[in-house]
Amino acid sequence: MSYKTIILKREELYDKVWGKALMLVAAVYGLSDNGLKKICIKMNIPIPYNGYWAKLKYGKEVYKNPLPQLKPGDIETYKLEIEEKQEIEILEKYKKLIELEANPENKIVVPEKYARLHPLVSMTKEGVLLSKNHYDKFLRVHHGKILFMLVTPNTLNRATRILNTLVLELEKRGFVIRPGENEDSTPVTLLVFDNQTIKIQLRELTKIEKKTRVNSYTKKTEYEREFVPTGLLKIEIDEYGMDGITKVFKDNKNKQLEDQLNYFIICLYRYVNYEIKRHIRWEKERKIQEERERKAQELLEERKREQLRTDNLLRLADDWNKVKYINNFLDEMEIAMKEKNLLTEEKKDWLRWARDKLKSMDPINRVVL
Repeated sequence: MSYKTIILKREELYDKVWGKALMLVAAVYGLSDNGLKKICIKMNIPIPYNGYWAKLKYGKEVYKNPLPQLKPGDIETYKLEIEEKQEIEILEKYKKLIELEANPENKIVVPEKYARLHPLVSMTKEGVLLSKNHYDKFLRVHHGKILFMLVTPNTLNRATRILNTLVLELEKRGFVIRPGENEDSTPVTLLVFDNQTIKIQLRELTKIEKKTRVNSYTKKTEYEREFVPTGLLKIEIDEYGMDGITKVFKDNKNKQLEDQLNYFIICLYRYVNYEIKRHIRWEKERKIQEERERKAQELLEERKREQLRTDNLLRLADDWNKVKYINNFLDEMEIAMKEKNLLTEEKKDWLRWARDKLKSMDPINRVVL
């Protein structure tokens, strides 16, 4: 995997983060807004405060925090290594969609109480509530025409609110949400946008704890691993970028999952953009390959035609040699018969027939006439 090194300069980065939303600047470098925020803290770069962009848009008075002087320990440049595959050109359509999503005015808010549940979310919640699991604390649903949601009773209501808000917001943006195909299917959440299908999962994070138990036969204390729910939620984009990478959005110290839904949708747009670009690239490569194959076929057919013409030429020359040989033979035969006075009328008729036959055999006559 190849990487490209970018040197972030303090003053330039300061101008960028105050020039447009942090999320948009971060997307250029393939970072999350939280990742770029950490870099700004390391470089002692102030970032716009909450409400800055909204006030600026409506012409309200805003205050731009100046870039402070460097202090001991502050760094003036930051070395950032970016995977080459992240530097994919964003098509104009998705640029606009990403800008709309990054606009603070379009921030998705998950309500504390939902006015209505989307039919798919309602069926999902009902299915989860009816599930029975004797192995752990998770509400596991193994079959059903519902969306995927793996949580515990403690996080069910919050997960339902997040899933409901997300489904409604995605449908507003033109996404089609598909659950499992039938009652025997495994629950799944598929998003379709611009003919691209994305699989996502909403689940509760787990941690591994050691659990002791006494072996009934050996009477010795043994340890076994147990997956314990944490109360933290996450959304995954499976096989992000079709490279087998799972993109994860989860509760963390700085942001809850509810506050990351816009960035989640931005990543969906980037995913679709990646697939569209890859399809364009494949289509271009396919056309190039087809053109190569067409030219190779044309060359092969031209060689076949040339070989046929050459073979025909050799046959004509061979036939001409035969005609000359037979003509000389007839001339010599006629001379010999005259010298021996053997040229009877019958033999004259045969010579006339032979010479007439020879004319039809002459390749020159066949080609010219």
